[in-house]
Amino acid sequence: MRRFERGLVLVNPTKNQSFYWLCPEHYRDLDGRPVSPGPMAIEPRKGFVLLKRDLPNLVISMSSQPGTPEPGQLLTFTVNYENQGTARAVEAVVSAIVPAWCEFHSASWGGVFDFVPQSASPDGRPVQAMGTVRWNVGTVEPGKKGVLWFKAKVR
Repeated sequence: MRRFERGLVLVNPTKNQSFYWLCPEHYRDLDGRPVSPGPMAIEPRKGFVLLKRDLPNLVISMSSQPGTPEPGQLLTFTVNYENQGTARAVEAVVSAIVPAWCEFHSASWGGVFDFVPQSASPDGRPVQAMGTVRWNVGTVEPGKKGVLWFKAKVR
């Protein structure tokens, strides 16, 4: 077996002995057909060229300012995302958890807050336990990055 940046080559040079190789991830063959993870039989004097499949890999990180919040203080949470994959992420959605010790205030770029009611207040309104903010960011090309934010008040 020989690994390359975009794939690998497997060859069985024996005259009469097959062997099995455990494919660890998704690849495609030279004809573009998908090859799934799992055992592969390699016949004598045969081989495979496997190319990495182009897949998106949306990596998300989050930070908040200020670092040591006080009750009643408005925090800004910054959500960074980047497609570190080799294919575009289509209809991508970025989600961030709003901590239970915060009350959602606002979000950038049409971020939508989904909350989970814990109980009802005396006037019957749900009391927020925690929730998520989600953004439909659409298509994210490989290597592209974005920054979103939301604000929440410390309880």
